[in-house]
Amino acid sequence: MGRLLYVVLICFLPFHVCDLYKVAGGTSVEKGQFPFFVQLLSAKGFYEDGRLMIFRCAGTLIHPKWILTAAHCYLSNLTESEFSLMFEKNYIRAFMGTTKKVKFSNNFDVTVGYLQKAYLHPNFLHKREGPRLRVLNDIAVGILKHPFPINDDIKVINLPDVRRRICLQGVIIGAGRIDFQKKSSDILQYAFVFPKTNDKLSRPYTPDSPAAFYAEVNYLRGHNLEGDSGGPFVCNYNSGSAPIQYGIDSIGYNNSRTKTVITRYESVAKQMKFIKWYVPLPSLHKDTRQKRISESINPQKVSGSIKKPIPIFILFITSVFIYIGL
Repeated sequence: MGRLLYVVLICFLPFHVCDLYKVAGGTSVEKGQFPFFVQLLSAKGFYEDGRLMIFRCAGTLIHPKWILTAAHCYLSNLTESEFSLMFEKNYIRAFMGTTKKVKFSNNFDVTVGYLQKAYLHPNFLHKREGPRLRVLNDIAVGILKHPFPINDDIKVINLPDVRRRICLQGVIIGAGRIDFQKKSSDILQYAFVFPKTNDKLSRPYTPDSPAAFYAEVNYLRGHNLEGDSGGPFVCNYNSGSAPIQYGIDSIGYNNSRTKTVITRYESVAKQMKFIKWYVPLPSLHKDTRQKRISESINPQKVSGSIKKPIPIFILFITSVFIYIGL
């Protein structure tokens, strides 16, 4: 991973690089270093020879039974019954407690969880507008069939107070590719990056999103690539304080003129209302937690604001990383 994280993305511009990677230019993760990191693998279907089509994303454990990731990791055109089947057959899997890049099956010394259902932000937007991909509210939570056991290698990460400012430097983690030639590492990678506002980028993202921040890194010097979508941007690492997740790896694009990769992160602090609607975080009142958990397991089909979120069944986890070089 050199010093980079790679995000799996679907290329919409045929004249640009389509294959993205993991934390390129990153450093190998040590055991217990990021116990909140989740590797998400899912099958979207079958090849003609019967093999499963596997897709990779990342996420974090924010509650023993809940995972936070990017909404675009669950994009699918399958029917509701096909979505349900993927969950019923345990084809959407979460892996924790290891520094190794996992496989869909036949892993050793890895704790596996199976997703019961996933919920996307009701106002999630993932739409191509001209040469750019417009993304809004790229956030989702998934509930597990059984909670992960909390121990030295598996922990829950803290989420930010809406009033707290983001750190000057954060850390990103990934299990995707580590260069532009599809090379990958068997070990998870991490890198330090500096958050930026849209106006500080060499090529600003348009249209900008009020719930997003960005990072811009030289090629292979510590950025996300294919397979890293949904992974965290973490503050307070190595500061003596508890790590806090401030961002979710969303999409990325490159600026070939400056030879940099620009990554968009969904702001967790600005999406706490959505998260708390479903996830029984400690700050919520007990009665409210029970009510929202019940609603999340048996949701009603409604539309509109976050107060009436739309449950969305997901078939597969697929990362999308867009390179727009000029």
